Amino acid sequence: FMIESLGLERRADLAHIASKFPPVFWLPECNILSKMAYLKEALELSTSELRNVLVTFPQVLGLSLEKNLQPTIEFLLSEDGAELDVKYLKYFVLYQPALLAYSLDNRIRPRIRRMKASGISFAYSPPTIMSYTNNAFDEWLEDQTASWSISD
Repeated sequence: FMIESLGLERRADLAHIASKFPPVFWLPECNILSKMAYLKEALELSTSELRNVLVTFPQVLGLSLEKNLQPTIEFLLSEDGAELDVKYLKYFVLYQPALLAYSLDNRIRPRIRRMKASGISFAYSPPTIMSYTNNAFDEWLEDQTASWSISD
């Protein structure tokens, strides 16, 4: 089912997914399909774009739909969160699908809040910003605001 359901273009894609995330073979088909359907709808992904996400980061199939994928995507789209529109979120996920696997409470939310407090929109940050170490993120944030001059 995986070659047809995942929109894989060739068996090599399946081998690549299996080598990066072997548990994919133990996940129930309905579990995989529900995650694929959610990602495709929430991010407005084409079949080809979904395939790219899955081949690049198959671990996304191991994430909980209710406890990880939905809350993370909803936060990144919400006004209380990153305030991204679907187009920008899609860009970020296609560039770095691992974004969806970072902890919402320990990494994504705190960094978005710090960026907002500094007047920086997540939409204009580097697409790999969530993969930065804490020190690298702190340095990046400092660099962004160090040259600003705010006067009354």
